[in-house]
Amino acid sequence: MVVLLLVLGGAAASYPAWSQLAGQISSSAMLQPSTTSPASSSNSTDQAVSQNTTEPNVTSPEAVTATQSASGVPFGSDWMSQFVNVVDGYRGGEPLTECARLDSFAMTRFETMTNGSNWEITHYGYAQDEGRAFGGVPALYAEDYFYPNEPYPRTPEGFATLVMTTAPGHWSDLTSSGFKYYGAYYTGQGPLLLYQSNCGPLELGAGVNVTAQFSGCPSHKVIGTWLVMELSSVCPS
Repeated sequence: MVVLLLVLGGAAASYPAWSQLAGQISSSAMLQPSTTSPASSSNSTDQAVSQNTTEPNVTSPEAVTATQSASGVPFGSDWMSQFVNVVDGYRGGEPLTECARLDSFAMTRFETMTNGSNWEITHYGYAQDEGRAFGGVPALYAEDYFYPNEPYPRTPEGFATLVMTTAPGHWSDLTSSGFKYYGAYYTGQGPLLLYQSNCGPLELGAGVNVTAQFSGCPSHKVIGTWLVMELSSVCPS
């Protein structure tokens, strides 16, 4: 069993098993209604450990770039729609509504977080990007990002279950009645870390340098699909 972390460069190493912690290593930065910068993250359960023992052995992490989910649904718009539908089933009859402005913001955030070495800091640049995009729109905002295809693809249902059981802070964001709208960006490839078993975080808050905080964990840097989701109480115009 392995968890996901992020490590810089280096030659490929052969490990007995790797597990991408998907939503578990993603982060959540909450903003209270404001026209200024966001407050600190409300989700910081960064010491949780994966209990998933069904990951396959992967001896070449760089090769794990498949985009076909286990259900045969390609990772893309259909997969995303199904994932949101599953989440909606836990929202008490208040489904999330997609917002084009939040979609655009999710792409901006992906570009910021994957630029250079920014990916090493969780939610890098959120306050600045949010201020430029929505500084004049008082609302409740949250950002969650995931790596749903690493080290192997998952069905929308399976991934929702994984987030629900191992990343409660992220799942709480997705199912909170305070958030009515979402935007997503899921076609970009960026760096992430795979951790070896029983080491590394499942869920992190904002501003954590993962390469420094978990430097004692065996890990390997790979390029994988990022799923960035922006949540809000309003759809900014």
